Parts: sequence; structure tokens; C-alpha cells
Amino acid sequence: MEDLTLLSAAYLIVWIVIAGYLFWIKKKQDKINKEIEVLKSEN
Repeated sequence: MEDLTLLSAAYLIVWIVIAGYLFWIKKKQDKINKEIEVLKSEN
């Protein structure tokens, strides 16, 4: 039973890390896209 709790915790942590990573990439992508739009509109 102890192992199952540990496994669940590890699984949860992995998902939180993945979700956080994807969220961070999306925010970074949005920022890059905004900068590209600004550069396009200046030309």
C-alpha cells in the first residue's frame, strides 16, 4: 500500500511538471508571436 501512495505522488508530480512546462512554452510562444507581429507591422 505504501508503494502505491509513492507511485501516485510521483505520477502527480510528473503531470504537474509536464503541465507547467507546456504552459510555459505556450506563454513563450505567445510572446514570440507578438514580437513577430510587431516586426511585421513596422515593415
